Amino acid sequence: MLKLLLPVDGSPSAERAGAYVAKLWPHQQDTELHLLNVQPPLSGDIASFVPAATIADFHHEQALRETQTVRTLLEQANISYTLHTVTGPIAETIAQYAQQLSIDQIIMGSRGMSAIGNLLLGSIATKVIHLAPVPVTLVK
Repeated sequence: MLKLLLPVDGSPSAERAGAYVAKLWPHQQDTELHLLNVQPPLSGDIASFVPAATIADFHHEQALRETQTVRTLLEQANISYTLHTVTGPIAETIAQYAQQLSIDQIIMGSRGMSAIGNLLLGSIATKVIHLAPVPVTLVK
C-alpha cells in the first residue's frame, strides 16, 4: 500500500497541494493519505505561564482552522485521510513523521520563494527535501 503525507498549514500553497492530491487520487490504487499539521511551539516564556491543556487546545483549534479548506476539498472528492496534529520544528517534524509512519512520498506546497530568498532565509520545503527519507513532490 502506498502511503502519502500531505503537510497542511492553511497557506494557498498547501491548498494547491491538496487540490493536486485530489486530482491524482482517482489514479491511485491502495493508497493511504495522511494530513499533517505542525504547530510551532510557543516560546518558553508563554509556555511557563499557560497551562499545558490550554496550549494543547489552542494548537488543536489552530490545526482545525489551518486544515479546514484541504479537509473539505478531500471530503468533497470522497477521499479518506488521517489527520495528525503535532507541535515542533516544522521541517524536522515533517521528516520525522514521514519516517515514523513509513511514508512513501511527501506531497507539499512550495511557497515560491526565489533562489535568493531560499539562500538568505531558507524555506520549509527546502529543509524537508534535505531531511526527508523519502521523495518529496513540491506543488507550485
